[in-house]
Amino acid sequence: MSSDPVRWGIIGTAGIARGQFLPGVRAAGGIPAAVAGRDLGRAQAWAEQHGVDRAVEDMNWARQEYDLVVTRAGLVRELAEMARPVD
Repeated sequence: MSSDPVRWGIIGTAGIARGQFLPGVRAAGGIPAAVAGRDLGRAQAWAEQHGVDRAVEDMNWARQEYDLVVTRAGLVRELAEMARPVD
């Protein structure tokens, strides 16, 4: 029995997200499905550059819309609100 790959949402575009987390997601067979950043334009450019499906402003919305597992890789204090669990 095979399961669907885990779809990941990445909060933040710092070096740890690019250098450590993204390669780990891919090595484990996961899909980097969305990235959220303080600046949507920069997040969109980062997503394009690193093969991530989409950039979003609201990771809570994205978790519901795209059925994502969310990580805090590259988290900055201003993005902490996005990482809160959805009711």
